[in-house]
Amino acid sequence: MLAAAERFEIPDEGVERAFRASLADLFIMREPLAGGYTGTIAGTDLYRSTNPFEPSLTAIALDQVGLHAAAAEGLRVHLDMQAADGNWNDAQGWAHDMWGAAGMKAWAATEHSRLTGDRAYLDAVYPQMLASSRWQADQRKRGRTDGLMPRGMGDGGLMNGDDHFGVFYPHNFLAVMADRLAAEAAEALGRTAEAAELNGLYQTALADLRRSLEKGAIREGGMRWIPGSPGDSSGSRWGALYALFPARILEPRDALIEGTLRKLEAALSPGGQPVHTGWMADGTWPAITLDNLAEAHLMRGEGDAAAAYLYSTLNHATPLVTWCEERGLEPGTSKVSGDRQHLWTPLAVVRAVRDSLVMEQGDELHLGVGTARSWLAPGRSVGVKRAPTHFGEVSYRLSATPAGLRAEIDPPARTAPKTIVLHLRQSERKTPRAVRVDGTPVAFDAACECVRLPGGRGRMVVEAQY
Repeated sequence: MLAAAERFEIPDEGVERAFRASLADLFIMREPLAGGYTGTIAGTDLYRSTNPFEPSLTAIALDQVGLHAAAAEGLRVHLDMQAADGNWNDAQGWAHDMWGAAGMKAWAATEHSRLTGDRAYLDAVYPQMLASSRWQADQRKRGRTDGLMPRGMGDGGLMNGDDHFGVFYPHNFLAVMADRLAAEAAEALGRTAEAAELNGLYQTALADLRRSLEKGAIREGGMRWIPGSPGDSSGSRWGALYALFPARILEPRDALIEGTLRKLEAALSPGGQPVHTGWMADGTWPAITLDNLAEAHLMRGEGDAAAAYLYSTLNHATPLVTWCEERGLEPGTSKVSGDRQHLWTPLAVVRAVRDSLVMEQGDELHLGVGTARSWLAPGRSVGVKRAPTHFGEVSYRLSATPAGLRAEIDPPARTAPKTIVLHLRQSERKTPRAVRVDGTPVAFDAACECVRLPGGRGRMVVEAQY
């Protein structure tokens, strides 16, 4: 199973070891459940339960490295935990009253279909997505919460004043994402009438959520940032950036995203970790550093910030490359919260490394958007071999040669992306004097340090001279 890591060429031995160790944890933290299911557990002690958040993200990580059968097997129990009325938030399980659970399940199921090209899988899961969206629409009408989901449990340090229950933005981001994915599934499957219905539910929920964000954002120091619940600055910042990724509620350069990043990054630990991303107001949750902040920076094309968070998170691991859930800020801290071996950080490491090397952003495929500068020092190479994407498998190798940078790209063949964006993150931040694709000059975009390539052609060789 660990041979799947060989799909990724990482020219830093420490990062490569951490990637393999994190991938191993995705299997170490699995165990048999009743009824023939396989369960992915969020922690080895406190969280040995069928909580759907970490396991759904684990399924995505496994699909991203090509371990599709393992991903589907670990996700199956969570997809099947749906109430008769359509509630997909484990009404009789760990995640009851946590309205983001349905979004995590819908995202993982959709990613499995897109990364494998398995339309039959999507067809099988679609009725659950449809029932969930209809149930959510009914709850929003009943909740008297301006079109948001009703009061629920926040977790992750989210607070409504001193109450663990409230109307929380992160869960609403994920719930609205579930509606979008259901509408997209109906469209892809040719369910025309249901696609129109679901798109209407999604557009209504999205408009209500955006309207709430405009009113409920916190104004501070000339900026506005997303709180846990409308107009309430208490609690943690967990999940605020889900508004950008994966939920796509707001655009990458939206003023609220800008302000939320500034708020989160205004308080960093000496080790480079944002503070109060979970329960501990004076602590850090390394998983969320990657899952929320690094992934948001990748969506914004800010590879240096994403790479810095990756290294910071790895530097906070134990010698055996494991992580407790949350920890204090000082070196050698004894302040911890949650499980002593927690799954969210290793799965976030696998996803962050993969997305740094190959990442879908809508109809574009980005290559090397988050590679660390040192990975393209002279004589080094980065790349992937037959990595699954929404468009099919892609392979590329980007090498630093005496003349500059050279990339050999085998684009995905199943579906052509609109554009392949190759990021040339040269170690010294130099601008190339010329870039050629198969010998033909192309434009270099200095803003993103990238070149844009047509998605519908075959193998390409890109050469950048400095």
